[in-house]
Amino acid sequence: MPRRAGPGGRLSTLFRYLLYGIPVECDRLLPLPATPEGDVHPVWRFTCCPSEVPFPPLPDAPDQFLRDEAGEFLCARYSSQGTEYVWNRGIGTFEFRYAERTVRLDLDPSADPGMLDQMIIGQVAVLVLRHLGYLTLHASAVSTESGAVAFLGFHGKGKSTMAACFMERGAELITDDVLPVRGTSSAVECLPAVPMMKLWPETLGHNLELDRELPSILKGGAKRLFVLDGEYPFVSAPVPLHSAYLLDPFDPSEAEPEIRISLLTAREGLQMLLAHTSWRFLLGPEDAGRALPLYARLAGGLPLKRLSFPRDFRLQQNVYTTIMADLAGVAVPGGPAGIHP
Repeated sequence: MPRRAGPGGRLSTLFRYLLYGIPVECDRLLPLPATPEGDVHPVWRFTCCPSEVPFPPLPDAPDQFLRDEAGEFLCARYSSQGTEYVWNRGIGTFEFRYAERTVRLDLDPSADPGMLDQMIIGQVAVLVLRHLGYLTLHASAVSTESGAVAFLGFHGKGKSTMAACFMERGAELITDDVLPVRGTSSAVECLPAVPMMKLWPETLGHNLELDRELPSILKGGAKRLFVLDGEYPFVSAPVPLHSAYLLDPFDPSEAEPEIRISLLTAREGLQMLLAHTSWRFLLGPEDAGRALPLYARLAGGLPLKRLSFPRDFRLQQNVYTTIMADLAGVAVPGGPAGIHP
């Protein structure tokens, strides 16, 4: 790995990664496969070690922000003299100099290392992708024999579990969390994200059949970090997006285990995309304006559907079969899901 002099003449190790297809150089070891030196020249640099150049005081009022239930800031975005700053409570402040393609971090000493890694791979990457013109959806996505399919839903709706269900049956992972999309002359393409997943232990056991101990994403957290590392296939190039499903799971013990797929109207689809945009509260008016044509193209030209399904590992084969039939254009009437052991 290359090294460079840091504050006080100290040498820091630089690691190179492909982050959503973007070659980056970072002085922090991330839970991602490193790119061999010389394979790809980095075009963005992320600096997490202390810098000799202090951050300037932030403006009094943020441009965008998110508050907790007590009304205190959790995250805030500021603009100052052509530079953007994003502060996260318990993590620190990121400085984005887009013209120089650099991101620096003024780290909170109490930051959870796992959370810091996820913020770099998630929030920092999302803001860079938006600057590059991508729309970023909070979704899991896989590539199937019928095309790429995305699963949208709020926290706990089963996006990662659905992706794992498809991977178990031969699909290739596109993303587990952030889905960048862009329009071309003939299609809307998905950009491959990073070859890692954040999964509940139950999903690891039932879907991916991994019985070894995996690290927790956060200190004391239940979700585990699974880096594919060749065990399951990962898409290496952009692929056209075929359909997107809004996940609407239900408890089969409280209702008939019937799988339903319904087409959303263009207006409903647009509302779905806006609601499931990654870090949407950090979008400013200019960001939203630039993204609106692609939102409209997705809502008007892509099959956007609601998927109601029973949340039960024993019924996943039925859910998978129903979705694959829908992707192939085969009508599947609603009916009892049945249970496959």
